[in-house]
Amino acid sequence: GSVPAWLEFIYVRDPEGAPEFFPFAYDDTSARHDFWPASTIKIYTATAALVLLQEYGLSLDTEATFYHRSGPSDAWVEDTTISFRRMIFDVFDHSSNSTYTLLLRFAGIDWLNGEFFTDANGFQETALLVGYVSDRPWRYIISEEQRIVLRDGGRTMERTHDWSGTRYDNEAGCTVRYGTYANCSSPRDMAEHMRRLMFHESSPEA
Repeated sequence: GSVPAWLEFIYVRDPEGAPEFFPFAYDDTSARHDFWPASTIKIYTATAALVLLQEYGLSLDTEATFYHRSGPSDAWVEDTTISFRRMIFDVFDHSSNSTYTLLLRFAGIDWLNGEFFTDANGFQETALLVGYVSDRPWRYIISEEQRIVLRDGGRTMERTHDWSGTRYDNEAGCTVRYGTYANCSSPRDMAEHMRRLMFHESSPEA
């Protein structure tokens, strides 16, 4: 039988001047997301982390200490400390499952799916609810409240979040599950995300 394929590519004319973009899809598969996206979606959490760091006015060398709330006393349990530079480097250097999962924990399910994966940001068929490591200290159990303490030089601040329970994967129509939950994204969303990153400086601010 034939091997299934999902594909969109964007032809760029005059990339050094005023670029024009021409998207092309294979067999109208651009918006399909009925496949497991595997490591292709790790870049989304790296970009989302950079967006949040910029909003907080923090540098790439900010260190994050991750906690989850657990146990009979409902206390904060400290997991690990790592810089954003290291997390993002490791995601791209060796497709790290553990640092991808930490970046997912930092953003949080509700902010990532509700505030970042928006039409304005170029997303139409994307949802993430699944981390890629099951061992502590990296594991993300999305029903556990998260606390991330951020330290950048002399500045310290916290980010806390607790998943609302909204099934963003169902809302997006994800079809391939990793246990209970799903990640999905379309070739169109993937290509559009890369286009915006690669041509950020020549794109309108809006």
